[in-house]
Amino acid sequence: MGAASSGAEPTAPSSPYMGAPVELVEAPNGAIANRKILDGIGKVAWTEPTIEQPVEDIWVFGGYGLAPIAVIATDEGLIAFDTGDTEHDGEILLEAIRTVSDKPVKAIVYGHSHTVHGAGVLSEGNTDIPIIGHPGLNAVVQENLKAAGAPAYYPEVGPYLTARMLIQFNAFMPSEGPDAWVVPTNIPPEIDSAFIPVNTPVQEGQVMSVLGQKMQFFTRYGSDDKVHTTVWLPDRKVVFTTLLWSSPPQLYSVRGDVYRDSREWIAGL
Repeated sequence: MGAASSGAEPTAPSSPYMGAPVELVEAPNGAIANRKILDGIGKVAWTEPTIEQPVEDIWVFGGYGLAPIAVIATDEGLIAFDTGDTEHDGEILLEAIRTVSDKPVKAIVYGHSHTVHGAGVLSEGNTDIPIIGHPGLNAVVQENLKAAGAPAYYPEVGPYLTARMLIQFNAFMPSEGPDAWVVPTNIPPEIDSAFIPVNTPVQEGQVMSVLGQKMQFFTRYGSDDKVHTTVWLPDRKVVFTTLLWSSPPQLYSVRGDVYRDSREWIAGL
Protein backbone atom coordinates (compact mmCIF):
# COMPACT_ATOMS: atom_id res chain seq x y z
CA MET A 1 0.00 0.00 0.00
CA GLY A 2 1.44 3.38 -0.97
CA ALA A 3 1.83 6.14 1.58
CA ALA A 4 -0.65 8.99 1.30
CA SER A 5 0.68 12.52 1.08
CA SER A 6 -0.89 15.28 3.17
CA GLY A 7 0.12 17.87 0.61
CA ALA A 8 1.54 20.14 3.33
CA GLU A 9 4.80 21.91 2.65
CA PRO A 10 7.63 21.03 5.07
CA THR A 11 8.13 23.62 7.81
CA ALA A 12 11.37 25.55 7.65
CA PRO A 13 13.50 25.28 10.80
CA SER A 14 13.19 28.26 13.13
CA SER A 15 16.27 27.53 15.23
CA PRO A 16 19.84 28.12 14.01
CA TYR A 17 20.74 24.88 15.77
CA MET A 18 18.43 23.10 13.33
CA GLY A 19 19.70 24.84 10.21
CA ALA A 20 17.74 28.10 10.20
CA PRO A 21 19.55 30.92 8.38
CA VAL A 22 21.40 33.57 10.40
CA GLU A 23 22.80 36.98 9.57
CA LEU A 24 26.58 36.86 9.75
CA VAL A 25 28.47 40.02 10.72
CA GLU A 26 32.02 40.92 11.64
CA ALA A 27 32.93 41.51 15.29
CA PRO A 28 35.39 44.27 16.28
CA ASN A 29 38.23 41.72 16.38
CA GLY A 30 37.36 40.39 12.92
CA ALA A 31 35.45 37.30 14.10
CA ILE A 32 32.53 36.23 11.93
CA ALA A 33 29.46 35.55 14.07
CA ASN A 34 25.68 35.56 14.25
CA ARG A 35 24.46 39.13 14.65
CA LYS A 36 22.15 38.10 17.52
CA ILE A 37 25.17 36.94 19.51
CA LEU A 38 26.94 40.27 19.08
CA ASP A 39 23.78 42.24 19.86
CA GLY A 40 23.22 40.41 23.15
CA ILE A 41 26.65 39.43 24.40
CA GLY A 42 27.14 42.60 26.42
CA LYS A 43 24.24 41.58 28.66
CA VAL A 44 25.94 38.39 29.87
CA ALA A 45 29.68 39.08 29.68
CA TRP A 46 32.31 41.80 29.72
CA THR A 47 33.51 42.21 26.15
CA GLU A 48 36.62 44.10 27.27
CA PRO A 49 38.53 44.63 30.53
CA THR A 50 36.40 46.82 32.79
CA ILE A 51 36.82 48.19 36.32
CA GLU A 52 33.61 49.12 38.13
CA GLN A 53 33.31 50.83 41.52
CA PRO A 54 29.85 50.12 43.00
CA VAL A 55 30.70 51.88 46.30
CA GLU A 56 33.69 53.66 47.79
CA ASP A 57 36.78 51.46 48.27
CA ILE A 58 35.30 48.44 46.46
CA TRP A 59 36.14 47.58 42.86
CA VAL A 60 34.97 44.83 40.51
CA PHE A 61 37.35 43.69 37.76
CA GLY A 62 35.48 42.11 34.86
CA GLY A 63 36.75 40.95 31.49
CA TYR A 64 40.32 40.33 32.65
CA GLY A 65 39.79 36.57 32.82
CA LEU A 66 37.11 33.95 32.71
CA ALA A 67 35.46 35.20 35.92
CA PRO A 68 35.35 38.60 37.62
CA ILE A 69 36.98 39.32 40.96
CA ALA A 70 36.45 42.08 43.54
CA VAL A 71 38.78 44.02 45.81
CA ILE A 72 38.05 45.84 49.08
CA ALA A 73 40.41 48.57 50.29
CA THR A 74 40.95 48.91 54.05
CA ASP A 75 43.38 50.93 56.15
CA GLU A 76 45.46 47.76 56.62
CA GLY A 77 45.57 46.66 52.97
CA LEU A 78 43.45 45.03 50.28
CA ILE A 79 41.07 42.09 50.55
CA ALA A 80 40.63 40.13 47.31
CA PHE A 81 37.46 38.16 46.65
CA ASP A 82 38.67 35.50 44.20
CA THR A 83 41.95 35.55 42.29
CA GLY A 84 41.45 34.20 38.76
CA ASP A 85 41.27 30.76 37.16
CA THR A 86 45.00 30.56 36.40
CA GLU A 87 48.30 32.05 37.54
CA HIS A 88 48.28 34.11 34.34
CA ASP A 89 44.89 35.58 35.33
CA GLY A 90 46.49 36.65 38.60
CA GLU A 91 49.26 38.49 36.75
CA ILE A 92 46.77 40.40 34.60
CA LEU A 93 44.53 41.16 37.57
CA LEU A 94 47.36 42.41 39.78
CA GLU A 95 48.38 44.83 37.05
CA ALA A 96 44.77 46.06 36.89
CA ILE A 97 44.53 46.35 40.69
CA ARG A 98 47.59 48.58 40.68
CA THR A 99 45.66 51.14 38.61
CA VAL A 100 43.33 51.77 41.58
CA SER A 101 45.50 51.07 44.64
CA ASP A 102 49.13 50.53 45.55
CA LYS A 103 48.25 48.77 48.83
CA PRO A 104 49.30 45.13 49.19
CA VAL A 105 46.76 42.32 49.13
CA LYS A 106 46.71 41.28 52.80
CA ALA A 107 43.76 38.84 52.77
CA ILE A 108 42.01 36.63 50.20
CA VAL A 109 38.53 35.09 50.19
CA TYR A 110 37.82 32.24 47.78
CA GLY A 111 34.28 32.33 46.34
CA HIS A 112 34.63 28.75 45.08
CA SER A 113 37.26 26.26 43.94
CA HIS A 114 37.74 27.43 40.35
CA THR A 115 38.90 30.99 40.98
CA VAL A 116 41.79 30.25 43.34
CA HIS A 117 44.79 29.86 41.05
CA GLY A 118 46.01 33.46 40.95
CA ALA A 119 46.32 33.82 44.73
CA GLY A 120 50.10 33.60 44.97
CA VAL A 121 50.43 36.35 42.38
CA LEU A 122 47.96 38.74 44.03
CA SER A 123 49.65 38.22 47.39
CA GLU A 124 53.02 38.81 45.68
CA GLY A 125 54.35 35.57 47.10
CA ASN A 126 53.27 36.22 50.68
CA THR A 127 51.57 33.07 52.01
CA ASP A 128 51.44 34.34 55.60
CA ILE A 129 48.11 36.13 55.14
CA PRO A 130 44.52 35.04 55.87
CA ILE A 131 43.28 32.78 53.06
CA ILE A 132 39.58 32.41 53.78
CA GLY A 133 37.23 29.83 52.29
CA HIS A 134 34.97 26.82 52.67
CA PRO A 135 36.36 24.07 54.95
CA GLY A 136 36.26 21.59 52.06
CA LEU A 137 37.82 23.80 49.39
CA ASN A 138 41.42 22.58 49.67
CA ALA A 139 40.39 18.96 49.09
CA VAL A 140 38.28 19.90 46.05
CA VAL A 141 41.12 21.90 44.49
CA GLN A 142 43.52 18.99 44.97
CA GLU A 143 41.07 16.59 43.36
CA ASN A 144 40.63 18.95 40.42
CA LEU A 145 44.40 19.23 39.95
CA LYS A 146 44.74 15.44 40.03
CA ALA A 147 42.12 15.29 37.29
CA ALA A 148 44.23 17.60 35.07
CA GLY A 149 42.32 20.71 36.11
CA ALA A 150 38.70 19.96 35.24
CA PRO A 151 36.25 18.83 37.95
CA ALA A 152 35.48 15.13 37.55
CA TYR A 153 33.82 12.45 39.63
CA TYR A 154 36.61 10.11 38.53
CA PRO A 155 40.15 11.51 38.05
CA GLU A 156 40.72 9.10 35.16
CA VAL A 157 38.29 11.05 32.95
CA GLY A 158 39.71 14.42 33.99
CA PRO A 159 42.06 14.77 30.98
CA TYR A 160 39.13 14.30 28.59
CA LEU A 161 37.06 16.92 30.41
CA THR A 162 40.03 19.27 30.53
CA ALA A 163 40.43 19.02 26.75
CA ARG A 164 36.75 19.83 26.32
CA MET A 165 37.06 22.74 28.76
CA LEU A 166 39.93 24.21 26.76
CA ILE A 167 37.85 23.98 23.60
CA GLN A 168 34.81 25.55 25.30
CA PHE A 169 36.87 28.47 26.59
CA ASN A 170 38.66 29.33 23.34
CA ALA A 171 42.13 28.18 24.37
CA PHE A 172 43.19 27.35 20.81
CA MET A 173 41.39 30.11 18.89
CA PRO A 174 43.12 33.23 17.58
CA SER A 175 42.31 36.58 19.15
CA GLU A 176 41.82 38.27 15.77
CA GLY A 177 40.52 37.31 12.35
CA PRO A 178 37.46 35.47 10.99
CA ASP A 179 38.06 32.38 13.15
CA ALA A 180 38.67 34.33 16.37
CA TRP A 181 36.67 34.02 19.56
CA VAL A 182 33.70 36.36 19.92
CA VAL A 183 33.79 36.80 23.70
CA PRO A 184 37.07 36.91 25.69
CA THR A 185 36.03 34.16 28.12
CA ASN A 186 39.35 32.45 27.61
CA ILE A 187 41.57 29.93 29.37
CA PRO A 188 45.16 29.57 28.12
CA PRO A 189 46.25 26.15 26.80
CA GLU A 190 48.76 25.82 29.65
CA ILE A 191 46.81 25.86 32.92
CA ASP A 192 49.21 27.02 35.62
CA SER A 193 48.40 27.48 39.30
CA ALA A 194 49.53 29.78 42.11
CA PHE A 195 46.98 28.36 44.55
CA ILE A 196 47.49 29.05 48.25
CA PRO A 197 45.51 26.63 50.45
CA VAL A 198 42.81 27.93 52.75
CA ASN A 199 44.29 28.57 56.20
CA THR A 200 41.22 30.28 57.68
CA PRO A 201 38.17 28.08 57.05
CA VAL A 202 34.78 29.62 57.82
CA GLN A 203 31.40 28.15 58.71
CA GLU A 204 27.82 29.00 57.75
CA GLY A 205 26.82 32.30 59.37
CA GLN A 206 30.23 32.98 60.93
CA VAL A 207 31.11 36.63 61.57
CA MET A 208 34.73 37.78 61.48
CA SER A 209 36.72 41.00 61.22
CA VAL A 210 39.15 40.89 58.29
CA LEU A 211 41.65 43.76 58.16
CA GLY A 212 39.16 45.74 60.25
CA GLN A 213 36.24 44.98 57.89
CA LYS A 214 33.29 43.14 59.46
CA MET A 215 32.26 40.16 57.32
CA GLN A 216 29.66 37.42 57.58
CA PHE A 217 30.22 34.18 55.67
CA PHE A 218 27.72 31.73 54.16
CA THR A 219 28.93 28.30 53.04
CA ARG A 220 25.86 26.05 52.96
CA TYR A 221 24.94 26.23 49.27
CA GLY A 222 26.91 25.90 46.05
CA SER A 223 26.52 26.19 42.30
CA ASP A 224 29.70 25.66 40.25
CA ASP A 225 30.84 23.33 43.02
CA LYS A 226 29.93 22.35 46.59
CA VAL A 227 32.41 24.66 48.32
CA HIS A 228 31.08 28.16 47.71
CA THR A 229 31.55 31.01 50.17
CA THR A 230 29.31 34.08 50.01
CA VAL A 231 30.37 37.20 51.94
CA TRP A 232 28.06 39.83 53.41
CA LEU A 233 29.31 43.20 54.64
CA PRO A 234 26.55 44.11 57.13
CA ASP A 235 27.75 47.65 57.78
CA ARG A 236 27.97 48.45 54.06
CA LYS A 237 25.07 46.35 52.73
CA VAL A 238 27.30 44.75 50.08
CA VAL A 239 27.34 41.06 49.11
CA PHE A 240 30.07 39.12 47.29
CA THR A 241 28.99 35.82 45.76
CA THR A 242 29.70 33.45 42.90
CA LEU A 243 26.18 32.03 43.07
CA LEU A 244 24.95 34.72 40.69
CA TRP A 245 26.81 35.88 37.59
CA SER A 246 25.97 38.20 34.74
CA SER A 247 25.82 35.06 32.58
CA PRO A 248 23.06 32.40 32.57
CA PRO A 249 22.68 30.22 35.69
CA GLN A 250 25.20 27.48 36.37
CA LEU A 251 22.94 24.55 35.50
CA TYR A 252 25.14 22.22 33.49
CA SER A 253 28.18 22.41 31.29
CA VAL A 254 27.95 21.43 27.63
CA ARG A 255 31.48 20.02 27.81
CA GLY A 256 30.37 17.41 30.36
CA ASP A 257 31.01 18.13 34.01
CA VAL A 258 29.98 17.17 37.52
CA TYR A 259 26.26 17.71 38.01
CA ARG A 260 25.13 21.16 39.16
CA ASP A 261 21.86 20.96 41.06
CA SER A 262 19.63 23.94 40.25
CA ARG A 263 17.62 23.32 43.44
CA GLU A 264 20.69 24.03 45.55
CA TRP A 265 21.51 27.10 43.47
CA ILE A 266 18.01 28.53 43.96
CA ALA A 267 18.09 27.78 47.70
CA GLY A 268 21.42 29.57 47.97
CA LEU A 269 20.06 32.68 46.29
